[in-house]
Amino acid sequence: WTPARSTCAIACHQVFKSVYDTLMEPDEEGVPQPNLLETITSNEDFTEWTLTPRAGITFHDGTPFDAEAISVNLTDQKTSSLTKDAFKNLETAVTSPDGATSVVTMNSSWAGFPYALTGQLGAMASPTWLQGVQANTAQQTEPVGTGPFVFEEYVVGDHFTATANPDYWKKG
Repeated sequence: WTPARSTCAIACHQVFKSVYDTLMEPDEEGVPQPNLLETITSNEDFTEWTLTPRAGITFHDGTPFDAEAISVNLTDQKTSSLTKDAFKNLETAVTSPDGATSVVTMNSSWAGFPYALTGQLGAMASPTWLQGVQANTAQQTEPVGTGPFVFEEYVVGDHFTATANPDYWKKG
């Protein structure tokens, strides 16, 4: 269930949407709008993007959703054998020195970058959990996101169970 390593059919995307939020979401006309982001801006030639996270959001495991979490997730997508081709224009995603933003540089102009962040490529997983998965101290079948539901149980080929997130950042 790691965003950078999951080959998804429609059922998988339903699980993703329950556990993970994306950086951007399409509006009624399909235009990407900030979701987990407060703002997203680019330079004039679309080779550098600055992503500012919304304040006060935490992952289900208590890890803060911040600029570092964005940088970790985008770097994970860039280095994954499954998703690296989708992010071939992405050169680096680094946290600014003040920790307030994630600065994403491209190796060529990419005006459509915000569209890529509306789906699986923009799904944010807890960096603490991702590190645990890589270290084999956490299970990749027990996802940790910021979404409206918190993972409870997964039985392969049978069911995925999640419970309502009482601390979900989107109210109403």
